Amino acid sequence: MAITRGTYGGRAVLLYTDGSTSVESFCIPLAAMSRKIINNYQLVGYAWETRAHDSIKKTQYELDASYVLQTGEERKVLMDFWSDMTFAKFYIPSWKKDYNITTVNSTTSLDISRSYIELTGVTRHVAVFADGNLTTAPSYRKITSSNVDATTDRIVLDSAVTSMTTSTVICNLFLVNMLSDDFTISNFGKNKTVVSLNFIEDQRATL
Repeated sequence: MAITRGTYGGRAVLLYTDGSTSVESFCIPLAAMSRKIINNYQLVGYAWETRAHDSIKKTQYELDASYVLQTGEERKVLMDFWSDMTFAKFYIPSWKKDYNITTVNSTTSLDISRSYIELTGVTRHVAVFADGNLTTAPSYRKITSSNVDATTDRIVLDSAVTSMTTSTVICNLFLVNMLSDDFTISNFGKNKTVVSLNFIEDQRATL
């Protein structure tokens, strides 16, 4: 069966399926996506400074992931993605449960536990693994959030996803560019290759 690249909002997603509903294992990284600040710019500067909005530099985040490739086809698919996306924006999932669902209100509304991140009024793009299994192809959605009370936020999906439960995994979907035009390759056991890729998040376009 043909390997199919994911798409969302007219952009590529670094997630491949077998052409049906199963996620190809090679595009699931060794660990959840690493995210760290690489430039910590002040958003508005000092009180006496005047700046045009478009010139304001926001804090930038680097995301890192390593992928294990075991066949020639897997190597070709990932390297083709890297080649195609060197100068293009694309999406990558965080590959972790970013939202702890407490109540499923409907096919579009979920209550979640509040975390240290203030979610109220924020728009996000997400990958929804409705059955909680990261090897089943997700649904891609845009969400908005609002505060319910001191311990709960409510997120609303822009279109329905069926069969969601409190075990559903919702991963943030980051809009990124390749951070550089090279990558690290290393051997990892018999017939296995690890490819480490680095990305830079496009915050303004994502939000």
